[in-house]
Amino acid sequence: MTARPFNLPLAYLRSFVTMLVVVHHALLAYTTLAPQQAVSLAAVPRTWAAFPVVDPAKAPVVDLLISFDDISVMSMMFLLSGTFVWGSLQRRGARAYLASRALRLGVPFLVVAFLVAPLAYYPAYLLTPGAHGPAGFAAEWAALGSWPSGPGWFLWVLLSYDALAALLFTFARPACERAGERLAAAAANPWRALALLLALSSACYVPLSAAFGAFRWFGAGVFYVQACRALHYLAYFAFGAAAGMGDERLLSPEGELSRCHLRMIALAAPVFVGGIALFSAAFSRPDPVLAWAARLFFPVVCATSAFAFLAPFLARVRVRRAAFDDFTDCAYGIFVVHYPFTSWLQYALLPVALPPLAKGALASAAALAGSWLTVKLLRRLPGVTRVI
Repeated sequence: MTARPFNLPLAYLRSFVTMLVVVHHALLAYTTLAPQQAVSLAAVPRTWAAFPVVDPAKAPVVDLLISFDDISVMSMMFLLSGTFVWGSLQRRGARAYLASRALRLGVPFLVVAFLVAPLAYYPAYLLTPGAHGPAGFAAEWAALGSWPSGPGWFLWVLLSYDALAALLFTFARPACERAGERLAAAAANPWRALALLLALSSACYVPLSAAFGAFRWFGAGVFYVQACRALHYLAYFAFGAAAGMGDERLLSPEGELSRCHLRMIALAAPVFVGGIALFSAAFSRPDPVLAWAARLFFPVVCATSAFAFLAPFLARVRVRRAAFDDFTDCAYGIFVVHYPFTSWLQYALLPVALPPLAKGALASAAALAGSWLTVKLLRRLPGVTRVI
């Protein structure tokens, strides 16, 4: 089984998903789903960990964008991250692969957890009552006992999945490759591949969602993960790893998935709209039937959205563009550094008399530009390109 060559559509899709992550965090201040601004960092629940800044200006249309990103984007990031894993393990071996991933994921996670996240959450502290200052923030932050790392949780969770992949490569490589070959054979039909992803993610998501609910997070210190999605994300990572084992039938720009991209979009759009209506009803009314319906439908929305992401990129991305290539080179670094840009821009825009959509657009554009420029400058430093 040979390593899969560079896939331009997947590279550009990963950059596009990174852009959606930045936009998602830039828009969080303007969704009607946001709670009241926290009165203290110690207040429970710590809603400021998800909403550092809450602007009184809100727009219901932002709810749709936020919901789409929340359901689809992180799952896609794990799926795309999985596509290159097996080829890298084949080329480097488990030990060198893990060393590379520890540098590429572990070091940025520590930087995010102990520098980037506190910078991003400082505006939340400034919006609490009382006197403020760096010393007061440091004391209140230290007293929390555990510290949210913002979007950085993705980094340590992905590193743990990479470690699991290296373990399987070392001790169960033939079995894993046989499983990958079976998936590749099934993936010759993209609808069957979609059904496989749906079945796998449902088996991982539904039991944990029933046990812990949709919003509970587990963790200690700086290590956090959403309880009901930990295995769901692993399912997407494993699916991506199997799809990227070298067979081109699913991920090829000339494959069946590429050719049915319009049908995938036509399927995903009504599924998403129906899902949002169901999730909203379940959230607003404590009905066990609605809760179970939402729990069962979440993997359906997520899987169809994932294929609606993959298919049009495989079908339409054919030519390299210099600006896209530059953004792609910086995309991972943009993910690492973007969070303080979004929260501080939201904070700066609080007194500005603009409609919420205008504020969200301004915060999104400025956060993308600022993060991009920051990464370009950082990558000029010796050794930084090995990490971001």
